[in-house]
Amino acid sequence: MSCAGGGCYQPPWSVQLEPPEVVPLSCLACDTQPSPPETVTPTRKPGLVRYFEIRLRKPADPALTSHGLDALTPARQRTLLWRVARDYSGAQTADHMPEWTTRPCPVPALRASRFTSAVLGDDGRHHLWHQNLGMVCNEEAVASPPGGPWTHKQKYMWTSNGRRRQRTVEWSIRYEGEPEHPDLVPYGERCQVLDRLLGWPEWVDLASPRSRLRWQVAEQVGFGCSVCGGVGLGFMDHDPFTGFIRGMLCLSCNNEVDLCPHASGCRWAEYLNRPPAESLELVYPHLSKTTRRTLERAQKRGWDPMLFADVRAYRERNQ
Repeated sequence: MSCAGGGCYQPPWSVQLEPPEVVPLSCLACDTQPSPPETVTPTRKPGLVRYFEIRLRKPADPALTSHGLDALTPARQRTLLWRVARDYSGAQTADHMPEWTTRPCPVPALRASRFTSAVLGDDGRHHLWHQNLGMVCNEEAVASPPGGPWTHKQKYMWTSNGRRRQRTVEWSIRYEGEPEHPDLVPYGERCQVLDRLLGWPEWVDLASPRSRLRWQVAEQVGFGCSVCGGVGLGFMDHDPFTGFIRGMLCLSCNNEVDLCPHASGCRWAEYLNRPPAESLELVYPHLSKTTRRTLERAQKRGWDPMLFADVRAYRERNQ
């Protein structure tokens, strides 16, 4: 409120508040709705664009030779183009190849061998045994004499009446029978292991045809990741077009190995150039469904049908 003569004192910190702008819900004359205010949606770069941009931030490796798409085998060219087709066309991929190949792939570091075996104790449970650390299902990994007796100590924790309780139990055990592979021990027969890095692997049920195939491949190419040595049975890696199983990989390598642009000088490239399970000529399960999805997705993206000649020939031979 102001004085008509304008002589009233107003402090400098006073703020004149303007009435809020009223937006009509509709026009009474033409009965139309006003257009909503435009919202600016922040643009986000596609996943593979960000993936390669992060790699290009790293300095170039002088040991890697810059090359184009023609340096790869036809099978690797097809697979690489397929993996990047969501965000890059064939011409864009060929243009980026000389720059991509100068940066190293994010291959996981080689992991030390963590060979373990399962030993059945006279307490009815299988205990995890490490060749260097001894019994690792103990509260602390302590080397123990083969055959026992072992002094087994574990800490158990629970909640009762709102209070957290714990108790350390100690008992003596001896082993019975021969050591087994830890992957084959069912979950209910395993002794608890607190250390995740030295824990039990995923159970492999040999009653399942898929698990038997994974076991067959692992027995031939080795247990663990064929690239970084990660422990565990891992994933069956296969060619997405021919369906032949290439090896066993950990989760990280299995997700990114086909994005490797290098012809050599990279552990992923060496794996793709000479797959360890190639000589077995084993076909990935449910290949027809996987191949059909691959072809359908490729056709929607306008791929050259000639790229899938070997896929069609393989399907005709196995129909």
